[in-house]
Amino acid sequence: MVTGDEFSIALARVLADGTLDASFGAGGTVTTAVGHDSGGAALALAPDGGILVAGEARIGGREAIVLLRYRSDGELDPSFGTRGKTIVRFAGDASTWAMALQPDGRIVVGGYAPEGLIWIPGPAATFLPRRRPRRFARRSSIREAGSRPRKQRSSPMSPAKKTVATVIPTLRYKDAPAAIDWLCRAFGFERHLVVPGDGHTIAHAQLTFGNGMIMLGSARADEFGRLQKTPAEVGGVGTGSPYVVVDDPDAHHAKAVAAGAKVVIELKTEDYGGRGYSCLDPEGHLWSFGSFDPWAEA
Repeated sequence: MVTGDEFSIALARVLADGTLDASFGAGGTVTTAVGHDSGGAALALAPDGGILVAGEARIGGREAIVLLRYRSDGELDPSFGTRGKTIVRFAGDASTWAMALQPDGRIVVGGYAPEGLIWIPGPAATFLPRRRPRRFARRSSIREAGSRPRKQRSSPMSPAKKTVATVIPTLRYKDAPAAIDWLCRAFGFERHLVVPGDGHTIAHAQLTFGNGMIMLGSARADEFGRLQKTPAEVGGVGTGSPYVVVDDPDAHHAKAVAAGAKVVIELKTEDYGGRGYSCLDPEGHLWSFGSFDPWAEA
């Protein structure tokens, strides 16, 4: 069985010869949407043949832990939770790492909740979660009992090898909540983590675009804030700007302009390849978007 989809929790049952089991779900597959952007993270088989899937879904603006129980034929078990589903909400975003069945039939789900936030002082980062990727393929396998872990040798200057992206730009905004909404609406970013601060502030936020990420927070006079200013605080100019690779610069340009982005370098085809443009967000940060991909093979 396989589980894990960015929009619905998905299962498939395959026969020993590699073909889908037609007696399971709809021709061998089952998809169940719970809230928005739901995904499976762990699976267990109950002694009675039931199938348990733990995952997460965005419900009411926050990610919650979800637990589903299916019958052996792929139908949700109506005797479990609310029509086969149980939702566990926390004060902030939560995610699932693993699940286990106790001998008495109780189910234990482990993962991440706001209480697990750890303090990391540094670039616009007030909090970072102990969060792991959702998909099975990216999860570490469990060591065999008694085996000794291998020593990993690396240079002190070596980049992290198992992360998605090693360079993450950081920004500060006077009105960070409004900035987050605008960046998602105008540029197509998605909320990965948002940690509210005191009052109408953001302690730390992570927004993703494809496999890239930016981190941002509310402008404030903390240790890092004294080293990084918003464009409005330095005469409307900045000392750096993110460049984001997009598939369709023309469509992205049109969406950004419709949302109020101020274009400062018009959309054009560059002589070095690719097509792109540069614009300012509502607080004056400079952004560039284009189809030129420096990672692409020549």
